[in-house]
Parts: sequence; C-alpha cells; structure tokens
Amino acid sequence: MQRTKQTLSKILVLSESDVQKCLSVSTAIEVHRKALGLLRSINPINDNNDNDDDAVRKGAFVPTRIGLPYYPTSQNTNNMSGNDGVSAADWSLFKPAAYYPSPSTTSAATTDDNTTLMGMKLVSVRSNNPSIGKPLVPANIILVDASTGELNALVGGTYLTALRTAAGSAVATQLCLQQQLRQGGYDSSERSSHHLVIFGAGLQAKQHLQTIRAVCHVDELTIVNRTMKTAEEWKDSILSERQIDSENDDEPPIIDRVNIISLDDSINIKHAVGTADVICTTTNSTAPLFRGEWVKPGCHINCIGGYTPFMKEVDGTLVNRCK
Repeated sequence: MQRTKQTLSKILVLSESDVQKCLSVSTAIEVHRKALGLLRSINPINDNNDNDDDAVRKGAFVPTRIGLPYYPTSQNTNNMSGNDGVSAADWSLFKPAAYYPSPSTTSAATTDDNTTLMGMKLVSVRSNNPSIGKPLVPANIILVDASTGELNALVGGTYLTALRTAAGSAVATQLCLQQQLRQGGYDSSERSSHHLVIFGAGLQAKQHLQTIRAVCHVDELTIVNRTMKTAEEWKDSILSERQIDSENDDEPPIIDRVNIISLDDSINIKHAVGTADVICTTTNSTAPLFRGEWVKPGCHINCIGGYTPFMKEVDGTLVNRCK
C-alpha cells in the first residue's frame, strides 16, 4: 500500500492581545465604514449564475445568524425565562460572512479587494461570566481559504467584537452630526462640544466612548449604570487618564465633566438624556431604560444591546420619533 503525503496547512493564530496591538480605533472606524459600503442587497445563493453584471455579483454577504440558547444546569431563573429558547438570557450566536470580488478583478494581482473572503464569528453571552472573572461576551473568529475550504486563521474576537460594534456606532454618529450641521441643527457655539450619555459600564460602553470621541468632541460624559461601584471605577480611570491625554497632541480633547447616575435614578436620567447630543445604550435590558419623550430633538442614539425580540432598551415612543 502506497502512503500518500499530506501537506498540513499553516493556520494563523491571533490572540486577544495581538488583535489589540494590530487594530487601532481609527483603523477600525475606517474599515467599518468601507465594509458598510460593500454590503450587497442581493443574496448570492439566489443570484442568477448567468448574470454578468459585476456590480450585482460583487460585495459582502452576511446571512442571517444562527442562535442557540443556553440554559444553566443550575436552572438559574435569572438566566432563563422560558423553555422555548427565544426568551433565554444566554445565547451563542453563529455569524457567517463572505466577500465576493467582481469577476473582472479576480485574475488581477491578489489584494484584499479582489480575493474571495469567508469566515464566521462565534459570539456568546454568558451572564454569569463577570462573577467568575470572564468576559460577558466572549467571541472567536475563524477564516477559511475560500478555494479549499480549509481553516487558515483563528482570531480572538472578544475585543474585536466590542470595537467593531462601537466603530459602527461611530460611523453612524459622525454621519448624523454632519447632517445636522449641514441643516443648521447646531449653532456655531455648539459645534465643537457634545454631551454623551452611555448606559452601561462594560467593555462595549468603554469602546463606545473611545470611538465616539474619535469622531466628535465629547466635553461632558454621563455614565448610567446599575452597579455604581463599576461606574465609579470607570470614572476614576477616565479622570486619571485625562492628565495624560492633555499632554498628548494625538489624543482627542479631554472630557471636562464626568457624571455617574444610578439606573434607578429616573429624575437625573431624565435630565441627562434631555441634554444629551449622543446616547449609547450598551445593556442587555428587557425594559426601556428611559422614556422616549425625554430625549431632545436632534439627539443621535446608538442602541446596540438588544439582540433578541425580548430585549428592549428604548420604548416605542422614541422609535416613532426617530427619523
């Protein structure tokens, strides 16, 4: 019997620290801006193979994700509110994606723009993780060689998930604020500074502060959180970094005021959202965090915490008011 020689493919492995070293906030924002522009509206699975229109066949394709609910063996009711899966608090989400180049460019020299790319992110939510020193939203990304289907990269995705989501919010925020300036939504004295309100104090919240500051000047920050100790620790961290930022010309302008509000303090929340220029909700709340009529006209809102039909960070009033 003749033994065949198998060639083992090399697999690139990037840890969480590798990703943080390689990907800056500004790069993440620009890459996300480009990715949004490449999204295609036509499903390549249903695409007509005889269609030679390069514009139709080129682009990024993101299928509907697959979600698996997780029920703790302890039957903890905080993490389980139903037995049908849809109302579970903890989930694992499988999120595939691909980029298809224009057929006319595939024979050219290999670049990011003319190479078929395929991969998938596995991201989970485990509400008990913070209590055992693990991330609330752990994630990993795999990339495959499109031509062979073999795995060629494994990337730590926890930091990347938070930064990518926040980068998308930054792109949307910048577009909204630029449109308001063109329409005269702000007078000249208000153009240079903004009040940012963030609900939550976890990794997503912190990444949103970084990316929003990269696209506009935040002179006042309000943190609304259930656990005040966590919010206070974040505030102390921001204030300690402020002196360093003031001495570094490459950093965004310093934040003049940092406020913290408890999630059950509706009076101060009403005042905060009523004066906010930008609001970011980064929670897994199943009830509205504030009343929609409290928000001033022209405020931009990034709602990113809800990922099931049972999660609801904002109410119907606010949704109906949005343009």
